[in-house]
Amino acid sequence: MRKYLCLALLILCGITANAQTADPKANSRQIQQLDSIASSLFVAEKYEEALVYLLRENNLLESTPDDERYIQALLKMGKCYEQLNIPFKSIEVNKRAISLYGSKNGQENLFVATRSNNIANLYSSLGDNEEALRWVKEALYIARKAKASNSEQINFLNTASKVTFALGKYRDAIEYQRAILEISEKYLDKHHADYVSMLSTLRSYYNAAGDHENHEKVSKEIFRLKKE
Repeated sequence: MRKYLCLALLILCGITANAQTADPKANSRQIQQLDSIASSLFVAEKYEEALVYLLRENNLLESTPDDERYIQALLKMGKCYEQLNIPFKSIEVNKRAISLYGSKNGQENLFVATRSNNIANLYSSLGDNEEALRWVKEALYIARKAKASNSEQINFLNTASKVTFALGKYRDAIEYQRAILEISEKYLDKHHADYVSMLSTLRSYYNAAGDHENHEKVSKEIFRLKKE
């Protein structure tokens, strides 16, 4: 019943969105109201309803694609699609957001890197890890250029590590995981649970690669850290 109601609302949105007023101030107020309602619904985890209002907002903003609010509306739509388990639609709006933001601010910035990494994860959720790898490599390239923070680099490297492992590219996965550990050592104590968990992932990669020598070394290091 709820899905049919949302479908009806979506049709209604398509009709009402075309009836936008010629008054820019009135349009701006309407956009602000729609965004406020959508945000409240998203926080309440009512993603279908939030999407209805975001689609109405999006229709009003399409005539001004350089408006920062349009990009933000697209990102919110992407999150709704993601929560509703419709990754291909989330990919679509994220790509649109990257295109708009990149044309205005250039491609080598952390916004584009973060969205590219998100798209990589979405492609991976669809089982298309080859395409996921292409997107996360782009994210990593931009991150180096844009001097991403340690946490941002780890986030992108973690995606690359998981994607390459899923593709059976174990040596690449190992290198990405070692890079994660190298960065983590700068701010995490080696006895920290997160660091030990990263080591455990590296150990599993060595095991998958058939590298028994390094698997044993890491196993001993994990045992030592847990014992101390």
